[in-house]
Amino acid sequence: MESGRAGCGILVRQYDVHGVVTDTHHAYRLSDAISSTQAELSAILLGLGKVKDGVGDTYFYVDSRGALESLRSPHPVFDEIVKECMGILQGIERTGRSVTFIWVPSHVGITLNERVDDIAKQATCRDSVDIQGTLSMRQVKTQIRDTQNDTDKARIENKYANHPLMAHYTNVALQTHFSYGKHRTKWKDTVFTRLRLGSPFYWELGMNVPEDDKKKKKKKNRLCQQLRSHTLQHYILQCPSLATFRHPDIDNVTDQVI
Repeated sequence: MESGRAGCGILVRQYDVHGVVTDTHHAYRLSDAISSTQAELSAILLGLGKVKDGVGDTYFYVDSRGALESLRSPHPVFDEIVKECMGILQGIERTGRSVTFIWVPSHVGITLNERVDDIAKQATCRDSVDIQGTLSMRQVKTQIRDTQNDTDKARIENKYANHPLMAHYTNVALQTHFSYGKHRTKWKDTVFTRLRLGSPFYWELGMNVPEDDKKKKKKKNRLCQQLRSHTLQHYILQCPSLATFRHPDIDNVTDQVI
């Protein structure tokens, strides 16, 4: 989760000799800041612990390719937890039973997979940690860096909270620097910006003079001699020289551009 909390969920489905199905679920709160792959590996390890003393073959449905690849890798990143999983797997295989891992895609509407995701989310709401994971050196560095950044940000905000420049910066940051008409929305501005493909707007023409213009005059377009006729927006929507090529409902067509 974005908050840094982590959890995992397990759904165990068992069939008896008469074909009766029994579902049991388990939710575990994991230590903060662990990766999604670690969380999935933890779920696999806990699931193996649930079935190691059972009977019959077992099928694991996992939606994390990273976790499955870690189990196959000779040099996994999370070596400790992978070794624990492999130890239990070998013990199960010695009893003549098999364990099969099957990858399933996540967030595509698979009912039981979505149910397990909900179980894992419920686990993150707990305050106490059930399983304490081991962080890699990279994760430790990331945590230290994030904590330091938050501390620095809070210190600067407290130091300059009442400074006039802080209020001025906030005010300026929220302003719209350029306006292209009273009835133009930000979404339409984005559409027109994409349409012009890098051609300058009229207010940009007044800021820079072409380097190859030795006489310091605005560069005239060969097709249209109108002032401020250097933008693709003008050619598509306004230029009279292209009127015969323009769609009669051009404004509506433009609004549909994504």
